[in-house]
Amino acid sequence: MLLDFEGITGLFAPVGDYYNGAGGTNYGVSFNAETMAVNDILGVFTNEPSPTTIISQFYISDHIVMNVAAGFNTSLSFYHAAWSAWTVNIFDGPDGTGNLLATTGGNQTNFGACSGTFLTCVWDPVTMPFAGTARSATFYGDNGLDNISFHAGSAPAGVPTLGQWGLILLGGILAIVGSMYIMRKKIQATNS
Repeated sequence: MLLDFEGITGLFAPVGDYYNGAGGTNYGVSFNAETMAVNDILGVFTNEPSPTTIISQFYISDHIVMNVAAGFNTSLSFYHAAWSAWTVNIFDGPDGTGNLLATTGGNQTNFGACSGTFLTCVWDPVTMPFAGTARSATFYGDNGLDNISFHAGSAPAGVPTLGQWGLILLGGILAIVGSMYIMRKKIQATNS
């Protein structure tokens, strides 16, 4: 599932429930009130992965909260431009609650390092693998974020059990025997 924030109009438009049935595709994803979609009509950022809209909290709050009602698993990926030190946490509860499943962070990456009027031009990809099913992620620090992606739903099934392997093997044997029977009947019909 990819959240690219394209289609949210306005210079500083609240993201809120855009991906929860309020404008965009209903993925069951919501963001806290301080999360703003920012369209680059001012020429402040460039090279974003999917032009021209990103999200940020732009000094309104110290963090962004993303909630996924059905949960997500395996990994969380995104592009970010960090204007200060940053931390991302993944939790198994909503609103950054419950058990911490993964955390990562770093320092300012490129604020003001671009040519011309652009303040942000380098977007670093981040992938955070984790075990379990997450329900929320928190993004701390002054960041521009784009192209958030994850696998929605519960954790993938594990390795088949011995009984399941037996059924798989039985199905394969029956398919081979059935194919041999059909081939034999075709040969007999041709020779008659």
